Amino acid sequence: MTSRVSWYKMVTNVMKRRLWYGAIAALTFFLAYPLNAMVQFASKSEIENIQYYNAEEIQYQLHNVCLRFQSLMAGGEVLPYIAVLGVALLGAWSGLYWLHSKKKMDLIGSLPVRREKIFLAESISTLLLFFIPYLVNVLLALVVGASKEILTGTAVRNTFLGMGIHLFFYVVLYLTAAAAMLLTGKILTGILGTLVFLAIGPAIYGLYYTLPQVFWKTYISTEVDWMNVLLDLSPAAGFLSVYNRISYWASVEGVELNITAPMVTVLITGIVMGILCFWLVKKRPSEGAESSMAFPATEGVIKAIILYPLSLAGGLFFQALGDFRGNVTPGTGWFWFGIVFTLLLGSIIIEVIYHFDRKMIFAHKKATSICTLAVLATAAFFDFDLIGYDRWIPEQEEVTNAIVFDWISYSNDYPDGSKNSQEYLKNHMEELNSDSVLEMVREAVENLGPDGWQMDGGTSVTALFRMKDGKIKARNYVVSEEMFAQSQRELYEQKLYRETLYPLLLTEPENVRINDTMYEWGNDDISLLGLTGEEQTRLIAIYQEELGSLSYDEIVDGNLYGMHFRYRENERYISGDYQLNEHFVKTIKFLTEKGVLKG
Repeated sequence: MTSRVSWYKMVTNVMKRRLWYGAIAALTFFLAYPLNAMVQFASKSEIENIQYYNAEEIQYQLHNVCLRFQSLMAGGEVLPYIAVLGVALLGAWSGLYWLHSKKKMDLIGSLPVRREKIFLAESISTLLLFFIPYLVNVLLALVVGASKEILTGTAVRNTFLGMGIHLFFYVVLYLTAAAAMLLTGKILTGILGTLVFLAIGPAIYGLYYTLPQVFWKTYISTEVDWMNVLLDLSPAAGFLSVYNRISYWASVEGVELNITAPMVTVLITGIVMGILCFWLVKKRPSEGAESSMAFPATEGVIKAIILYPLSLAGGLFFQALGDFRGNVTPGTGWFWFGIVFTLLLGSIIIEVIYHFDRKMIFAHKKATSICTLAVLATAAFFDFDLIGYDRWIPEQEEVTNAIVFDWISYSNDYPDGSKNSQEYLKNHMEELNSDSVLEMVREAVENLGPDGWQMDGGTSVTALFRMKDGKIKARNYVVSEEMFAQSQRELYEQKLYRETLYPLLLTEPENVRINDTMYEWGNDDISLLGLTGEEQTRLIAIYQEELGSLSYDEIVDGNLYGMHFRYRENERYISGDYQLNEHFVKTIKFLTEKGVLKG
């Protein structure tokens, strides 16, 4: 028989008992929002009173402060991220500590109230104790912004966005920590279990991102979209991803906010954790309190889940340690030693945490054996290159296009939305080709030995292959300078390739400005402050014309000077190595006529 105790009374009673948690939340969010706004941001009057600022500089600084304030209110600052994360975990750990006490579990078991109702009342009260202080302090931050005259309509709109996202992640983080508390019987294992839930996805992501880089010489360390799901399976990592995207979106005008992927993945995690919590509340045995794991059947599974990434990470650590010591004989002996050592030590430590009994240090043999086999199989897969990744050479009939380059820009926005040169090249592979690439690849693979590239000198390059099935494969190689130069001569004749490596060619001269100095190779910088805006635009137009028409050999034939360019609109650098040599005749002549260079 269960009692019909009102929800209102249950929630208010829990809130009264846990006012200390609300006080901690209030203090935490006061530091993250109103105090942060007071300390970090200058007011409009303070900016206007800076004597060495002219009217244009005042507007620029004020605009920049407003953008940063908008970022804070949208949740694009690190302090709100840490505050929400910490308060959510503390709420679950402190609110559900009664699960780890036999006396309290016996008392609750004797009450005429269903466990699910108690859990739900505890969770709702914790949510309210989070949200009320959070809301008050967010409103106080808006008041601070208004008093400093940096509050904008966009900042107000961003506030609602930030509140919604923070509330969403608070709930998911709370449910994740609650599931860990329900699975365990001691507060220490509950906290450790939470950390496992939050870290297991990023840990596996890190391993599968790092292992091929360590063992496969031709592997390109680029992000794989499907692997991002492993990161976002952790609410903490997904929250960090969303925070970073919001920070960039709120502080850079004209950028679209794309948080759908991490939000959907974290939502799925939250649903799973919510269902798991309510199932565990019903099934959790009272005698599970004060035991490390409330469900003995989960001990082996959890142990295997922890040991798998831990052992591989231990192998990588010892491999790095061996490399740091400067091994005389290169190899992977340290890697295998690290795996075995971490497997044994980790297994013992986990069993000690479970049982605190030295007689049980070799318990759960089946789960440990399965985990060991999985670890050894994964290590062998990468160390011995069981799929022949490095030895792969595409056949002529398998490839429709192939290109190679030695420079990647990670900071340009190309006309089609590509963010770097590799992405742009991939999107336009059908327009490019170099017949000498396959010959170059064969030369590179022939020079690849067990200890690395067997070639004196050479150039490190990236090769892209467009296969007949439409897929694009990428590899890194070390090739002879002669072979690389031959491919570049072919590719430089193709306009799109040159524009990819020199994004300046894709921008109208009036939308670009030159940095205030040029650099002279081996000497001091040369000032360009004497050039007017019109003269800079003319100089850029001349340089673009020559950069687009000179041959590969003429462009790379020595460097006399270099220049850096920025977009006028957002002041971002236009990446590329923009050098000047004697073949840029018109550009050198113009700079000489204007007195920048000596005749």
